[in-house]
Amino acid sequence: MKLFAAALSVALLALSLSGCKQDPTKTVEQAMAFNETIADIAEEHKDDCAAMSKAVLAAFEANKALLEKAKKLKTELKPEQLQEIAKKQMARVTAYAPKMLHLSKCAAKDPKLVKALTSLK
Repeated sequence: MKLFAAALSVALLALSLSGCKQDPTKTVEQAMAFNETIADIAEEHKDDCAAMSKAVLAAFEANKALLEKAKKLKTELKPEQLQEIAKKQMARVTAYAPKMLHLSKCAAKDPKLVKALTSLK
């Protein structure tokens, strides 16, 4: 369950990106697309943990700058801002969240995947 919570923190990080001063809509969209990609990877490779881990870790590496930006912005936003963004994106998050459950099964077998997921807190 802890790993699922870590995976869902990806969603919260994406939601926090709307605080970006340059183009929040674009940045939130990029982060949500990243989350959906991770969810799709988890769904596609639900029966092959090695392939899932490899694909998820590659996605994290390819989106390193976006994830760092999200972490930074998450600390800068007010709780009210996060709530407003969460409200706007909740249907989308709810749609991909069940796919994220597959991550917890495979993360138990791959410490690198656990590290990637928990780094988003």
